[in-house]
Amino acid sequence: MSSKKVFVRDLVDEYSVRAKNFGDHSSFEFFGVSNEDGITKSKNAAKDKVEDYKIIEQGCFAYNPYRINVGSIAYLDEDIKGFISPAYVVFKTKPKSIIPELLFKFLKSKEGLRQIKLYARGTVRQALRFEDLCKIELTIPHYDEQVKLFEKISLTENETIKLNNETDFQLNIVTQLRQAFLREAMQGKLVPQDKNDEPATELLKRIKAEKEKLIVEGKLKKQKPLPEIKPEEIPYQPPNDLIFVRLQDICHIEKGNIGIMKAAPGDYPLVTLSEERLSDKDYYFDCKAVIIPIISSAGHGKAEMKRMHYQEGMFSVGNILCAVHPFNYENFNARFLFEYMNNYKHAFFVKKMRGAANVSLRLDAIAETPIPIISIKTQNKFEELMQLLDELEKNINQSKEETNLLLQTVLREALEEK
Repeated sequence: MSSKKVFVRDLVDEYSVRAKNFGDHSSFEFFGVSNEDGITKSKNAAKDKVEDYKIIEQGCFAYNPYRINVGSIAYLDEDIKGFISPAYVVFKTKPKSIIPELLFKFLKSKEGLRQIKLYARGTVRQALRFEDLCKIELTIPHYDEQVKLFEKISLTENETIKLNNETDFQLNIVTQLRQAFLREAMQGKLVPQDKNDEPATELLKRIKAEKEKLIVEGKLKKQKPLPEIKPEEIPYQPPNDLIFVRLQDICHIEKGNIGIMKAAPGDYPLVTLSEERLSDKDYYFDCKAVIIPIISSAGHGKAEMKRMHYQEGMFSVGNILCAVHPFNYENFNARFLFEYMNNYKHAFFVKKMRGAANVSLRLDAIAETPIPIISIKTQNKFEELMQLLDELEKNINQSKEETNLLLQTVLREALEEK
């Protein structure tokens, strides 16, 4: 298959038809572009300025010059016509230059996005004008050969979708297993029951005594006693014999130690709101801990907690999160506490977030969280099961990455310079 290197300008023409020049458009709807959903109906159209809007129809590409750098570009393959904001760039492929879907896949690929960012203008807010888009290069075969190429890519893409659906199903099973093991842990079903195990009532007495000792030794500040735990504070139906204790009675609850932007990169993990860890040259914690965000991940006055974290070893925590770690690891397993609180984070934390613009969570609201008292043998067995599921989940995600990499490889080999 012979290929040649071309510029996008060799393949496309701008399509800038205004509504005022189009004729009858009384039945047209307003559209926009979504990064994930492509062409979508718009809820924010300035309908009083419809005459200035551009026309979009089957075969059109459309993108917002300020959003294309994150992959927000769409191709309309449906037989419809409508309006799109005059701020959008709209274009079509030239006849028999390139299969439109092939160009679309390239512009959404890693190489396509790399060149989009390369040719975008501006420092604070980059924009890709139509003339900038035209500078992008790709390698394509003759038009007749593109049909076979597109069929190959489509076949690989369909197989990728099937495999991704299967891995998503497997990941969902892993999530269900986590929840099932948590239920069994609280029901005392994970390990054989031993009549010699310390009763929960005795453990509760010991927990209180240990906390008093920490206060006397100056390792813990005296706290205001909290009221008895009421049944409505438990977001599920617990076994009748399950006893609960407040989080503040079993754990240190400490605000993060450093402003995330002030941290100097180093050898220690820095836990932030994102899934990936940053790094810090110093560490503040040396323990096993549950990390809970104390600001909403949504912003705009909406209460939301996208994720909590579990962290071990020496690490730092951003000051918009807090670290929760047990007074005594012989009584409470930090991984069990993480899975338990993470499973019920909406009831325990999101519902307690307050604020108009900046929605946040108070440490004393976290301190109120009701924690079940179950045997440490059960908690440790639960952690073992979670570690097995962690490994299984890691393998599933790796398989998914390799599947998606195959599709990117096929596309790269087809449309990038050899």
